Amino acid sequence: MINEGNKQLFFGVYILLHVVAAALASLHYSLKDNLNGARAEYGVTFVIARSAALVLHVDVIYILLPICRNFISILRRTPLSTVIAFDENITLHKATGWSILIGSCVHTGSHIFNLLNIYAKC
Repeated sequence: MINEGNKQLFFGVYILLHVVAAALASLHYSLKDNLNGARAEYGVTFVIARSAALVLHVDVIYILLPICRNFISILRRTPLSTVIAFDENITLHKATGWSILIGSCVHTGSHIFNLLNIYAKC
C-alpha cells in the first residue's frame, strides 16, 4: 500500500505519454505538406490511423522494456526506482497489452472507414 501512490503516478505519466504522442502525431500528419493528397482522399481518418500507428510504436517500446533485465537492474539502483515500480513488470505488460488492443482497434477502424470512403467516392 505504501508504493500505491507511485504506481498511480507512473500510470498517469504512462497515459500522458500516450496522449502527447497521439497529439503530436495528429499535428504532424494534419499539417505536413507532402500529405495533402492523402488527407484530401481519405479525410480525417488518415490522420487518426497514422496517429494510432505512432502510439502503437510507443507501446512496442513499453512491451519490450521488461525484457531488458540488465537495463532494469541498473535502473533499480537509481532514484528513478522510487517513482517507477520496476518490479511490477507484469502490471506494465498487461497495461501495455490493453493499450495495444485499443490502439489496434482505432487504427483498424480508421482503415475500415478509409476503405468505405474510397468505395463511396467510386
